[in-house]
Amino acid sequence: MENKKMTAEQQLNIISTAINSSHAYTARNSGRQLLTWGYTMIVMLAIEIILQILLDGNWQYFNLTSIPLFLTPIFAFIATKVIRKDNIATANNSKSIKTLWSVIGIVAFIVMLITAHYFTFALLLTMGVLSTGLIMKERSTTICGIVGLVASSMIPIYNFVIKPRFAQMSGWDVKREFGPFTITPATLNIINQEIMLIIIVMILFIVAGHILNHKYNRK
Repeated sequence: MENKKMTAEQQLNIISTAINSSHAYTARNSGRQLLTWGYTMIVMLAIEIILQILLDGNWQYFNLTSIPLFLTPIFAFIATKVIRKDNIATANNSKSIKTLWSVIGIVAFIVMLITAHYFTFALLLTMGVLSTGLIMKERSTTICGIVGLVASSMIPIYNFVIKPRFAQMSGWDVKREFGPFTITPATLNIINQEIMLIIIVMILFIVAGHILNHKYNRK
């Protein structure tokens, strides 16, 4: 009886260890992916802002400024493959998260391609991170998703409250000088929203990713 009891306990320990290892792998892999996509998006948005400043007024070339953001999935996918270290069989949670982000990524790409609606794009990213946290039962990731959801409200507040008030001020419709560069109000409006999007991405991807990495790389 004692041997049978010990065997049962050992089996439970093995199952528990396997579950914990699977969860740790999923969280660690998700942390890497969040950081990879987060840093890639921030770099691409920064390049886009620089191009918009340089090409402002040259409207025949201005559409080229959108190219970096649309190249983000390609660069992030390549970077993910390069930095991936584990060849462990994919856990069910990891498969669910991968499917979730595949759907969100496709929808977000279509939204930006057709409408360039930053608020909808930010909400999709927020839903992805929030759902990832809930699937993994990771409080820190879930909290980052909630904070990102609140931060996303900056974009409509800017568009429907702050911008209309500034628009009523005299001189709002004239070009602004920033050092050697002159920026039109339309371009400045786009840049402001992209800066807000960078802040949201930092909360959702960079903060959440570093927390996951710090937590599970110690184990």
